[in-house]
Amino acid sequence: MDKARIHETLRRLRAEFPLQARMEIAPEQAQEVYAEILGAWVTEGRAPQENRFPPDIVQYLVGLDAIAKSSQGLACYPFSIKNTGIEVHWGHSTVAAMCAIDALAIPALARSPTTIHAACAHCGQAVEASVGELPPRAIIALPDRCFVYYGTPVNLSGKGCCDGLCTGIVFLCASCADPTALPVLAMDEAVAVAEDFFAFQMNLLTIHT
Repeated sequence: MDKARIHETLRRLRAEFPLQARMEIAPEQAQEVYAEILGAWVTEGRAPQENRFPPDIVQYLVGLDAIAKSSQGLACYPFSIKNTGIEVHWGHSTVAAMCAIDALAIPALARSPTTIHAACAHCGQAVEASVGELPPRAIIALPDRCFVYYGTPVNLSGKGCCDGLCTGIVFLCASCADPTALPVLAMDEAVAVAEDFFAFQMNLLTIHT
């Protein structure tokens, strides 16, 4: 595991999507509602409906790009309402993840071992990864090695992270990945990035739910 690679990826991710910084200065009521939306995803395994929450707070969180709303309910990073091609399974739940790093954050949030089904973004080969419940998280990947690629974001101006950044953070099979390239992370490195980036969510869940 390359700690410098992890640090640089986190630095870049937080600069391009400062979700934690936005939520840390949000009003307490917004933090509470955000934790409730996130907690609904974790416990129910599906999008909560918008009418469960105060409309003004929902709109505030949408403005922060902390959540995204649709007729199907409220998406909340790392969970997606849209079919992204990345499925995460735990217990009786199956959800879509916004991106590859988001998928690897879900085991810690769900406090459960998970299985991820996706495809190599380059050649389309099926990719499967099982991630253990407790750190250090055992990772079993099929094929025997796969990687996470953090590409260049599509123009983020006026777009949510789910449309501008997440679409470029994908899984690659070993045949298509160059492990020496900085945007390419080994699975254990990507798990470390995911858990560190979303650790603030665990704190909010502990405080507000």
